[in-house]
Amino acid sequence: MNSDRKAKSKLVKGCHCLIYSNAKNKWYRGVVDHVVPNTKYLIVKYCQTGRKIKISRFHVNLQLTASDKIRLLWVIGSVCKLRCVRDDEWYDCVIQDTFYDTADNSEW
Repeated sequence: MNSDRKAKSKLVKGCHCLIYSNAKNKWYRGVVDHVVPNTKYLIVKYCQTGRKIKISRFHVNLQLTASDKIRLLWVIGSVCKLRCVRDDEWYDCVIQDTFYDTADNSEW
């Protein structure tokens, strides 16, 4: 499984993405609004208009933003960098655990 497909398989509500409009010949920013249970489909909301579409998570017109693609491929043990605002320094880190924050529907 290539890295794009692997990352797309992990999309959850709140993930940012890019949606290609064939009519406008242009990419638009979007966010996953809902994952349709027991299917490969997502409901994605265009950030600019609020319009929602149903699209397969593996469709070529759906792409991940670079930051979400990287985040979705992280697993426990992945090496990353973490910026400490107080020190204004970047530190080498290793992912120890992840959890889902129900307050803002995002994974940490």
